[in-house]
Amino acid sequence: MPVGQIAFLLVLMVAGTFLGGLVPLVRSWSRESLSVLLSFGSGVLLGVIFLQMIPVAVESMGAWGGAAILGGFIATSLLESGLHAHRHSGGHDEEEGEEAALRLAGTAVTVGLGLHAVLDGLVLGTGLTLAELGAPVFLAILIHKGPDAFALSTVLRLGGRPVKRILVVQGLFSLATPVAAVVALLLLRSVPASVVGVALGGASGTLLAVASEDLLPEVHRRGGLSFAASAAALLGGVGLVAVYVFLV
Repeated sequence: MPVGQIAFLLVLMVAGTFLGGLVPLVRSWSRESLSVLLSFGSGVLLGVIFLQMIPVAVESMGAWGGAAILGGFIATSLLESGLHAHRHSGGHDEEEGEEAALRLAGTAVTVGLGLHAVLDGLVLGTGLTLAELGAPVFLAILIHKGPDAFALSTVLRLGGRPVKRILVVQGLFSLATPVAAVVALLLLRSVPASVVGVALGGASGTLLAVASEDLLPEVHRRGGLSFAASAAALLGGVGLVAVYVFLV
């Protein structure tokens, strides 16, 4: 594939990812609206975890991939336990503990999705070395970069992160996949399965703990139409990733 065409595709990926991350920041959202957005983001994360990250980790490392997933889950869950105890202490402390937990969730989601973005880039860079694979691989990865960035911004905003900091994180996140793709194009032709499996397994466990302990409760605590909207948004996020995985 010509260098100019590759450069155009990578710039397009940066723009598409960053725009996806801007959606939760374009106006002041109510707590109810943010909960629905977070539900959609949670669905995207769960889809990425169960349909993409875990299968790769287990396929490449078998039981050791499963051990990495379990290790990431337990380590993150233990880190969260103190915050959960503080969150339920009552009064004003409850609100502060809730925000602190969401801040930790934002950090974990940033690291997990960042690693996923880098691995996407390594795959993309390898695919771009072959003319017949470059465009399909690029399209497949691009489809879920915007929703990933959307989920990241939503979690960071609920955790009380300043908009300027979120924009910086989104800028780095938007560059992660293209930069990794360039590295793969220049230096790498293959990534050891063991490295991919263990790293991806640990990231999967981390994201799974964050989703189950901090993000999904936002869906559970709603009632009536609010719960229906959150549940629909959750399923919509999962469905979007499923379409990418099974149909693209």
